[in-house]
Amino acid sequence: GAADEKEMMKDQEGIFGDDDDDDLGRSQLSVEEYQKRRGELAKMRALMFYEEQKRHHVSKIKSKKYRKIRQKQRARLQESEDADAAEHDEEYARELDEKAEMERMKERMSLKHRNTSKWAKRVLRRGANVDKDTRREHDEE
Repeated sequence: GAADEKEMMKDQEGIFGDDDDDDLGRSQLSVEEYQKRRGELAKMRALMFYEEQKRHHVSKIKSKKYRKIRQKQRARLQESEDADAAEHDEEYARELDEKAEMERMKERMSLKHRNTSKWAKRVLRRGANVDKDTRREHDEE
């Protein structure tokens, strides 16, 4: 409490010297300024506590939809930061372009977009009734 605080101040006086040579100018503060400063600090502590609770709550959310939304937000933020950085650094811009191009190539080569055309879907529906040439063309796709 207050008594402990006063004891600590007395101990610190021995270590740090008088209140007269205080770097922060505590001895020059008026009562009103002191109360104002104390109120500001209390407000900051309350805001920090609120933010900490909010972060804890957000980290506990496990829904897929929320995670997907957050992932898109982070991607948009990263994209805007990359765009800002690319405006100032041409080498970085070139590097980003190459990286994006590689990702597009990998996606096109992956199985993600393989059987999405009308023709491919129709061949898959027909199943065993497909002739060998059509089957070969579908496998090549």
